[in-house]
Amino acid sequence: MIKQHHLFTVMLFLLAIAILAGCQIPQLPPSIPPTPEATPTALSAGQMTPTPEPHAPAVDHLLISQVLGGVKGNNNLEFIELYNPTDEPIDLQGFSLWYRLTDKQDPVRIFRWTQSALIPAHGYFLLARAEQDVGTRPDASFDQAINLSKGGLALQDSQGNPIDALGWGEKAPASFTEGQPAPALKNGQALVRLPGGDAGHGQDTDDNASDFILTDPAPRNTAADPAPPIAQRLIITADAPESAEPGSAFTYAFTLRNDTGQPVHNLEAIIHLPKLLEIDDLPDGVTQGDGVLVWRVDALDAGETATVNIPVTAPYTYFDARLQSYLVRAEDWPQTASGPVVVTRIEGGVIPIAQARELQGAQLTLEGVATMYTGGYYAGGGNVKFYMQDDTAGIQVQVFDGQGSVSVHIGDKVRVKGTIGAYRGATQIVPDVVPDDVAILQKADPDALPQPQPVSIADALTDANLLGRLVQVQGVVTRNEEYTYSFGIDLADEEGRILTLYVDKLTRINPEAIEKGQIYRAAGILEVRDGKVQLYPRVQSDLVEVFPPVLRVTAEAPISIAPGGLITYTAGVFNHTSDPMTQIVVTAPIPEGTTLRAMSEGGAAEAGRVTWTLAKLGPEGGRTDVWFSVQAPTAGQDVAFPGFQAVADQWPEPATSPALLTFLSDTAPIWAIQGPGDRSPYALKWVQVEGVVTGAFPDLAAFFIQSLQPDDDPATSEGLYIDVSQLDAYPAVQPGDVVRIYGQVREKSRQTQLTVEAAEDIEVVEQAAPLPQPLSLDPPMDKSEANAYYERMEGMLVAVDEPAVAVGPTTKYGEYVLVLKKHGVERLWRWQHDQNGIAIMVDDGSFGRFLTREGLPYVIYTGDEVTDVVGPLAFTYDNYKIEPIRPPQITPGERALPAFPALEENQFAIMTWNAENVFDAKPPNPSDPPLPSPAEYHLALAKMADTIRRAGYPTIVALQEIENIEVLEDLIQQEAILEFAYQPVLIEGFDGRGIDVGYLIRGDAEIVDVKQYDAPEGLTSRPPLLVKVKVAIRGKEQTLYVINNHFTSMAAGVEITEPRRTAQAMWNVHILQDIILAQEPDAMAAIVGDLNSFFDSQPIQTLRDAGLDHVLDDVRPDRRYNYIYQGESQVLDHILVTLPLFQWLNETRILHVNADFPPPDPEDPSAERKSDHDPIIAVFQLP
Repeated sequence: MIKQHHLFTVMLFLLAIAILAGCQIPQLPPSIPPTPEATPTALSAGQMTPTPEPHAPAVDHLLISQVLGGVKGNNNLEFIELYNPTDEPIDLQGFSLWYRLTDKQDPVRIFRWTQSALIPAHGYFLLARAEQDVGTRPDASFDQAINLSKGGLALQDSQGNPIDALGWGEKAPASFTEGQPAPALKNGQALVRLPGGDAGHGQDTDDNASDFILTDPAPRNTAADPAPPIAQRLIITADAPESAEPGSAFTYAFTLRNDTGQPVHNLEAIIHLPKLLEIDDLPDGVTQGDGVLVWRVDALDAGETATVNIPVTAPYTYFDARLQSYLVRAEDWPQTASGPVVVTRIEGGVIPIAQARELQGAQLTLEGVATMYTGGYYAGGGNVKFYMQDDTAGIQVQVFDGQGSVSVHIGDKVRVKGTIGAYRGATQIVPDVVPDDVAILQKADPDALPQPQPVSIADALTDANLLGRLVQVQGVVTRNEEYTYSFGIDLADEEGRILTLYVDKLTRINPEAIEKGQIYRAAGILEVRDGKVQLYPRVQSDLVEVFPPVLRVTAEAPISIAPGGLITYTAGVFNHTSDPMTQIVVTAPIPEGTTLRAMSEGGAAEAGRVTWTLAKLGPEGGRTDVWFSVQAPTAGQDVAFPGFQAVADQWPEPATSPALLTFLSDTAPIWAIQGPGDRSPYALKWVQVEGVVTGAFPDLAAFFIQSLQPDDDPATSEGLYIDVSQLDAYPAVQPGDVVRIYGQVREKSRQTQLTVEAAEDIEVVEQAAPLPQPLSLDPPMDKSEANAYYERMEGMLVAVDEPAVAVGPTTKYGEYVLVLKKHGVERLWRWQHDQNGIAIMVDDGSFGRFLTREGLPYVIYTGDEVTDVVGPLAFTYDNYKIEPIRPPQITPGERALPAFPALEENQFAIMTWNAENVFDAKPPNPSDPPLPSPAEYHLALAKMADTIRRAGYPTIVALQEIENIEVLEDLIQQEAILEFAYQPVLIEGFDGRGIDVGYLIRGDAEIVDVKQYDAPEGLTSRPPLLVKVKVAIRGKEQTLYVINNHFTSMAAGVEITEPRRTAQAMWNVHILQDIILAQEPDAMAAIVGDLNSFFDSQPIQTLRDAGLDHVLDDVRPDRRYNYIYQGESQVLDHILVTLPLFQWLNETRILHVNADFPPPDPEDPSAERKSDHDPIIAVFQLP
């Protein structure tokens, strides 16, 4: 490729026409897009302007003068040198440099000058590989590797016109070569343009072979002496520190020197200071206009110098302040002179957090006060995180592998050095060296802890400047819901805007007392997660109930009392208004049948009432207590107390406390503890109860009791779960024991229970008592009605005493699901969830997890017939379930393993399968599941191989939850699949447990390319893995693209996590449309994997909206499942394909060897229950 010269004299222009008339001028290929800029203009020496335009002289000539492609032992030590053979500086703004390996591959842009950058007359500009020391300070850096044996470089101007090209090696790209290519590069030797030395590097015969030689490298930058030397010239230089801290001031010292040998007049220096720098003060003789500084000097004698200092301040950010465009010209001297590039690295120091949040990818240092301690928010296995803030903003600090070595408390002053990034939308800093990069500068002062900033819910939801900060909001509770690892509480403002509180269970915050309709003031860290802004409370005191400005009265009394015992009633009187109250009168009726025995100071009894008169009650929650005691009757009815009343001068309307009922017994009835609703009216109260033990479950650290004296109300349960997890040993109780228990009423996981704190609080008063008759279960179909049906029996002895069919097998948690046989239902479907109330869940009486069936008393397969299930009804993990007290009767159903035929000659197949936790037998290994033994590992491989065999040996097997490539290498050696010579493919991702996506590609298919596509801002820790494969069908090759995924789990809640999965689907759409289809519009492509999304969910719809077809569309809905969760059959794994591939779809197969089966026999090498997901196989066939 020959350069297109831009000539600025008529004579040279005509000469160029004559020369070029006989030459062919190859253009840059269309695949290199032009980079339009303003057309450069010539700068004449006598052209002086008060506010000059940015300097852009005409480009007369510009050459690639030297290239180094590496040295022995370091292939990255590379540089590219440009040379300006003209007598004027040339501005490179808008120019670009391109690299091409071969003509078959697209060119890659190495560098583009986006700002003014001058290459001196007879001077050089040096570009070096980033982070490499080439012996001379580079003027700019690049990242593209340069091939030694072949390749080419092309320089184009701001209009996309070719300027110069250099090709090397026998197979150099012709489009990037002038004439014959130069010799191939060699390690330690550079291609250098002739003639060299003081003669410069301007030989340009339009033949790379003639113009370049291989010799020792000698890189030159803009500070190099001119070549050929210029004896008489003006010189301009600049001096600045090599580095400066963000926010600091430093000075540029500019010097002019007259080496022309004669006086010069009216000198003008045009200076483009680096962007972002703030000029503090302009010295005399310097003016500013349009972003350009002009320094004027009246005259300089021969050999004389002039200096000016320009003070600047660096912004609070990290960057290279690159001074690369400054020049001088004089009225009576013909040549312009430019100065060398000067780089000041803005680094070090402490960055304000507000500025740091904007510097994605920057390595920097922050200081602030910790607003959240380590260990309270989940950060992944072995990791910790905390929050810090300064006067400007707050930020998350994610410390990988910091557990046990980094401990931060609220109020600690900390310094953190690390890299700014984003994870699931939250801005964070990740320390580079743990624990060294997290320093505690000062321990917390308990009297000066950071206080939350009060904000409105509206501002919390919309003001991005609050993210990462400790804030406080107030609203009405509209939801309090428990999840596996957290609680979700919604607060609403007066306009109905809702802010969700995410209460991590690691904080040990107990929100049981929070009820709908209450007003709460909540403090915590405001953060965004997957696009949703939430508040993360830190400690129990972050949640405070707020009361309206009223006079309020509370009442306390024993729940039960022995006949004739003493009952003390206590009133709390609160003034929640902003003003003091006076003359507060509190009254209380003496309960019927009791005798007054005592009262607090100031009380007076008259006409069956007790009255107190208080002079004053302070504002804003001012409180006083009064009490009185009565003796209960020795027999008769329970004691009812109507409640306290209070009035004040400022509050004439009586404020009334709740009424109280005290049971005339040593114990409170179980039905009263349970109450008529789904929450106990005595939550968090301490009570004593009595009942008969109906089931003892040491592996639950609990037992159940049932009332000996039931009430007549069907809305109240007579059973109760007794939690003994806080005791040192399981108590000596068994079914039939009558026990008296003292404990605290709790609503843990929405199950009403009594928590016992001491062994002596359990007393066995009788043994061998008959058990209550179990209640026969027959729940309604409607899910909400079924929940109400079960709630009335929570804790009671129940039974399935007629035949039932298992619609889900025993899971690894020991649970299975039944439906009474009379309903004629063989399977429940997730898409009919609201009508699945007829499901009856059965547990195993433990919190155990079973990777095999060892330890389980029995196992159930889907389709088994089961009856005689008896046990108390628990509510755990959001489900009512029977905890059996004896094994049931089981009639086995169909249990055979299916298998599909091998592919025919005109077929190929794509299979997706989450093989579930495939880890080798070598450390490292996550804490869950435990490290397998070598025998267990080889058994897992055998089960996987048998699965692939039964799937018909698919062409492409996309796998999820694979630890590493070594696992796949071991798998392909299994005898069951050895003959098909599968090829393993896996690129490590970033999952905290170390599970990745990978492939097995059959040996009769060719792997063309493999790429991993890491999504931005931590969208996924398991990046999509693209494989490009060629398959031969009847002698004709077809190219396939498959993108393998493992989307985010639904464990934290379907609605909470779905936006993240939708974003992951959109990232796949980007890969498909912008990378694959943009190059090959009719590509046969598939997006596959464990997408953790239901068939009709938004993530799947996002893929459909991108033009993909689902291979399961033609499968009947009552056959469409590959996973069973809590008895509901559903699809979580998917294969969606482009239309050109979908047209070849012959059959979709689901290999049901897992979902319907219980944990496997620990010695069974068959495919049975290797995973909880069934493989999905799409078979394609040429007509």
